[in-house]
Amino acid sequence: MKITVLGIVLVGLSCITYAQEKGIKFENQLSWEQIKMKAKKENKFIFVDVFATWCGPCKKMDETVYPLEKLGAFINDKFISVKVQSDVTNSDSEFTKSWYPEAKKIVEGYQINILPTILFFSPDANLINRASGYIDASGLIVKAQESLDIKVAYCIKVKQFKQGKLSPAEQRDLANLARSLNENEIAQQVADIYIDKYLFKVKKSELFNKDNLTFIATYLGEPKSKSFELFKNHPDKVNAILGEFKAQMSIMSFINRNYLPTGNYSIIKAPDWDGLEKTISAKFGALGEEIVWAQRMLYHWVRKDDWKSFGKYYKAYFERSLRHPPRFLINNVTWEGVFEHVNDPVIIDFAIGVMKYTIENYDQNDAGSWDTYANLLYKVGRTNEAIEWEERAVKLSGQDKALIEMLQKMKKGEKTWQD
Repeated sequence: MKITVLGIVLVGLSCITYAQEKGIKFENQLSWEQIKMKAKKENKFIFVDVFATWCGPCKKMDETVYPLEKLGAFINDKFISVKVQSDVTNSDSEFTKSWYPEAKKIVEGYQINILPTILFFSPDANLINRASGYIDASGLIVKAQESLDIKVAYCIKVKQFKQGKLSPAEQRDLANLARSLNENEIAQQVADIYIDKYLFKVKKSELFNKDNLTFIATYLGEPKSKSFELFKNHPDKVNAILGEFKAQMSIMSFINRNYLPTGNYSIIKAPDWDGLEKTISAKFGALGEEIVWAQRMLYHWVRKDDWKSFGKYYKAYFERSLRHPPRFLINNVTWEGVFEHVNDPVIIDFAIGVMKYTIENYDQNDAGSWDTYANLLYKVGRTNEAIEWEERAVKLSGQDKALIEMLQKMKKGEKTWQD
């Protein structure tokens, strides 16, 4: 049965109050973000009961399960608990109404269509287990205990997946859990099945929502897969929901993960960048070429070994990508790369344009970016403009001491960089 959203209630009928006194203590003042912060701070797991006011089994659990002292002692010691109401009533309090947006995200995001559903989260708010339908105290303790050992819970779920016993919602949860544990091969395997055998069989109106497309973007399949072809062939439809250039960025992230060197660039063996660029560009076209340029730029930036090559790929990459949403902190790579180490006036002049665009579109109130822009201007001899922008940076920063010293050097005609 499809559930219509939704609200969160943390206090309610007398039976719930009794449960809080004698059994499980459900939080009744905190927002979802505050609950997650509290769990992380106290290193506790999170116990979420998703229910509806009309749900018979939910009421039965409130009356006969949650008030039990043995259950409360176990759950309260290890979990932060909260009740999530999945329907809307005329008697909902203002506090309940304030939770409506989060309630919608929880119910839709975790595909809850059976009530009650219990969700178990790790202290860092990753979903690690779930139970649906009425469950007695003993069964609930078993589920909770299973959830406390994330690795055990994960192994159980993997075994159930291989036996074909997981529902689509459980497959989705397992993929995310595996990914959080860096079990990336299993995560991709589970996600591929969930995407191909479930998501691509629902109506297009259901497929094209933010949660589903975000999941597909995270687990984009091989180039011949339905998910890859969707993002490749219909980027406008994907971007209309996920945001500008998100489909293309997902493809480039896939290429980076699967075709380019991984690990610490400062210590890995030098890749055959020319060969990689040729192969990847032939296979993926302009997007492949762009991500290779990005990684070549980062490689030399990290290694600090070849600033001429860094400058070459800085220019190539940002000529192509600048007007897309940024993948990097442009200010950092420009300051630590171009300003500090590149002396080619062509590259510096190009970097001035990059920082001007960055300030106008992304870093309108970032003194660090204004400082970088000013120093680039100063390095090519545009002193008056540089001083003007450095004065703005000082003012914006609240009179930062380092920026004041930089401004004084400019006014004295001293170098602000090392040869």
